[in-house]
Amino acid sequence: MAAGSKRDRVARLLKLILVLSQESRGLRPKQIAELCDVSVRTVYRDLNAIDQEFVVPLWEESGRYGIVEDYFLKPLRLSLDEGMALFLAARLVNRYADERHPHVENAFLKLAQQMPAPIKRHLVETVEAIAERPHNPAFARALQVLARAWAESRQVRIWYRWTSPHGSVTRDYQRDFDPYFVEPLVDTRSCYVIGYDHYSREMRTQKSNGLAGSS
Repeated sequence: MAAGSKRDRVARLLKLILVLSQESRGLRPKQIAELCDVSVRTVYRDLNAIDQEFVVPLWEESGRYGIVEDYFLKPLRLSLDEGMALFLAARLVNRYADERHPHVENAFLKLAQQMPAPIKRHLVETVEAIAERPHNPAFARALQVLARAWAESRQVRIWYRWTSPHGSVTRDYQRDFDPYFVEPLVDTRSCYVIGYDHYSREMRTQKSNGLAGSS
């Protein structure tokens, strides 16, 4: 897919997420098609894409589609200076991220809708640039589970694969884990989760890029 076509697709999917987020009662595919200026066939394809690629949970009832109610936090009222601080954070993410993160894209796109036109244009371009990075659905899902468990003070069960320095030995491990903190590191371009490991009964740091988990 050409770069321009890929950017157009990402922009279309992000617009669909915004449209659905503003309608708590959901919308019918025909309504979505009119609001997004696409065909109904494209709507069905895009609904599947935001569920699978952006990991946005959808509901469907009586022919209406919407985003699961408790998926979004309550709206924030930001000053221009506060919004500018987040814009700078978005630029840093674009500089150092080596793969896509759908939740980052969604957050910055929402911010863009609240910013003055000159800043909004550059923020949308930043989101589109991030969206062109390689996609790792497993990482996005693992980080989503860990973040929710951290926010709700819940325990998670994680699986990770250990490989010896020379690659001659590989083992899979399962752990019950209490997430206490998530920290991104620029040097390794990775996110690490810090928490209590019930197996070792110690505080441990795990690289979230290599984890699978369930709450």
